Amino acid sequence: MKNLLFILLITQLSACQNKQTQQQNMETTQTEKFAWNPTFTCPDGYPVEVYSGGFAEPYQSLHLGVGTAGWGETGGSMSESKQIPQGLQVTWLAFAEDCFYTIKCEIDHKKIEQLFQEGFEMRGASGKLKHEDYYYIIAGFAPGGVVVVWMAGAAKTTEVGRYQGEKIEIKEPPGLDSHERLYFDAVYRKGVMENEKIVPLEVQQTNKNKPIPYGLWDSYRVKYVWKPTFVIQNDGKMNERVTLDLLNGERYSIRDFNFPIRTDYKDNYNLKIEYTKQAIPKSVGFSWYDKEGQLYSGKVEFDENEIFEAFTILYKDNKDTEAELEFKVNMTNTFITVKLKGNGKEIAITKSQQKVFESDNKW
Repeated sequence: MKNLLFILLITQLSACQNKQTQQQNMETTQTEKFAWNPTFTCPDGYPVEVYSGGFAEPYQSLHLGVGTAGWGETGGSMSESKQIPQGLQVTWLAFAEDCFYTIKCEIDHKKIEQLFQEGFEMRGASGKLKHEDYYYIIAGFAPGGVVVVWMAGAAKTTEVGRYQGEKIEIKEPPGLDSHERLYFDAVYRKGVMENEKIVPLEVQQTNKNKPIPYGLWDSYRVKYVWKPTFVIQNDGKMNERVTLDLLNGERYSIRDFNFPIRTDYKDNYNLKIEYTKQAIPKSVGFSWYDKEGQLYSGKVEFDENEIFEAFTILYKDNKDTEAELEFKVNMTNTFITVKLKGNGKEIAITKSQQKVFESDNKW
């Protein structure tokens, strides 16, 4: 009997200790601080304005005026938080659709915490590696009530998740101030869509008399297995950094962390890039050296319809294809040709806009 009582006592003590340990671990997680700024974004040509709400638990307002930043970009911010948000509770006005949407949902706060904890590595101008943190959490609002959340830091933006809002009707309540009444003013709403500082004239003309492309921003999130490759002619060599902006709003840089600080340009160097499952690119920037050590940089901004169609065609018969997006610099370092290659196909990308710069730097 005494042995039995002793065993029960030990079991109860162990259970209490485990419960106390779990409580301490939970409190540690809840009190861990990560400084970040809340902001929101919307696609070009489809401005929105938050009517009420923001990130929730803790509450961080997204009432920041009319959004014009562009899909996945960081907009304005008025406050800083050090606690991980648990959800979204927002009502917003979609000017192009002339309606309100609302959302109240939990967001992937565990992924947010993980990204805060991990951060990412970047190579600075000195060539030394340094740790960088995410310092924005972005809520993106697209037509149809589509909501996407990203985290952003220096030269890197990572998607957290996609959520769905609901269209609602709001009748103008009494007692509103002069600005709040504008939400219900048809002249004001129309004026926002015609304001060239909010919707550039080129975008207005492009979208004129066209239906809103519902579903487009979900199609941006489709990912394929591909990698960029680079051909530098006439004995030129790649630099260590490639920057990619993707249609789904993500952004990152490929850097070879084993890249040596050059003392001799003739060092044999090739950037090692792996196949990655990722969205279709919006733009790609990279730099290279000619055989004399002259540094050049180039950026290719894709025509959205062309690059989208190219990926659709190449992956039509086999979704698991591994493809290369090849960037080939001409002999005089003044022009870049682009091809999407894979599954026995080669598709020339000819409608992109590009810039090539010759740097003052020379190795």
